[in-house]
Amino acid sequence: MKQTIDWHLIMNQRCNFRYEKLIKLALTDELTGLSNLRNFRMSLQSLIKQSDEKNKQFGILFLDINHFKSINDKYGHIIGDKLLIECAKRLSEVVKSNVFHKSGDEFLMIIDDVDQMNNIIVDIQRQFQRDFLIENKPVFCHISIGSSIYPLHGQSEEELLKYADIVMYQHKKVIKATSDDPY
Repeated sequence: MKQTIDWHLIMNQRCNFRYEKLIKLALTDELTGLSNLRNFRMSLQSLIKQSDEKNKQFGILFLDINHFKSINDKYGHIIGDKLLIECAKRLSEVVKSNVFHKSGDEFLMIIDDVDQMNNIIVDIQRQFQRDFLIENKPVFCHISIGSSIYPLHGQSEEELLKYADIVMYQHKKVIKATSDDPY
């Protein structure tokens, strides 16, 4: 009887371990190690509910690496992937949690304290003023940032991302007009 109980406990522990591993795989971006879009959506829905209950705002940052295709074309996709990994690390230095890899060259952040959003944006821009050293090659990239605040700019994921996306593309236009970016 004790052996049967022990066996069941071991099997239960193995199942729990596998389940936790599957959950982690489902919510983590394989390349960057950041939380993925699925995790962003789950976090956002939970935060919207909490914010409604507490009558509290939060912010979203939508980030895009400018001319990423040109970087991939110039240095190759392996360097491009390594650049995405390094970008994820720099973003995580600014905001320790709530950084998500949306897809390709796009990242998302959830900012709990909207009063800190401008400071965070400045810190991110500062992080991207330095070259990335990838395989002993200096790689420079600009990043465009859009922002939205719940519930001011939208009441749903779609509305918040749409607003932040519009702001991001306005930022891209400003960078393009004022930059001597070689890409």
